[in-house]
Amino acid sequence: MSVFTYLFPLIIFGAIGFYYFRIYQKGKAAGGGMMAGFQAAAHERWQGLIGPGETIAAYGTGVLWRPYWQALLASQVPALRLVWPTVVYEMVVTNHGRVLMGESGMLGLKGGRAYDRGAVRFDQVVEEKPGLAMKLNPLYQAFGKGHQTFEAVLQLPEGPRRLYSVPGTFLSALQA
Repeated sequence: MSVFTYLFPLIIFGAIGFYYFRIYQKGKAAGGGMMAGFQAAAHERWQGLIGPGETIAAYGTGVLWRPYWQALLASQVPALRLVWPTVVYEMVVTNHGRVLMGESGMLGLKGGRAYDRGAVRFDQVVEEKPGLAMKLNPLYQAFGKGHQTFEAVLQLPEGPRRLYSVPGTFLSALQA
C-alpha cells in the first residue's frame, strides 16, 4: 500500500468539507444557514443573467436524451464519452417571469441564455417511475416520496431538446 491510498481520499474529503464550509459561510453572511448559502451560491452562479431585484423562484436540471445504443457504448468504452458526452442543462425560473438556461460544466455555466416564460414550454411530458434501487433506499422512503421526475421535450426558440430527469417542481413553476 502506498501513501496515495491513504492520502488521496483525505484530500478529496477535505475538498468536499471546504466546499460545504464555504457554502455555510455564504449562508451566514446572507443571514441564514446552509440553505441560504445554497441560494447565495445559485444566485452567484446565475449572476451574469439575473437582473437587479430578480430572484430565483424555481430551480431544475435536465439531462439531454440520447439513444440507448450511444449510452451503452459510451459506458463500455470510456473514449466514446468524449464523442457523446452527457449534457446536463441547468434551468431556473425567476420572479420576473424569465427562464434562464445553461449547460452545466465543471467550472460553472457554459452558454447561459435567458428566455421569456412564454417562449419556453414543455411538451410530451411523461412521469419517470422510480427504479428498484430508489424504492429500497431508506432516504427515498423517508424524504423522497413526493419527488417526481419527468421526461419531456423542451420547446425553445432555437429548437426542441428532449430532456429527462426534469424535476416536477420546475415543471409546475414553469407552467404557473
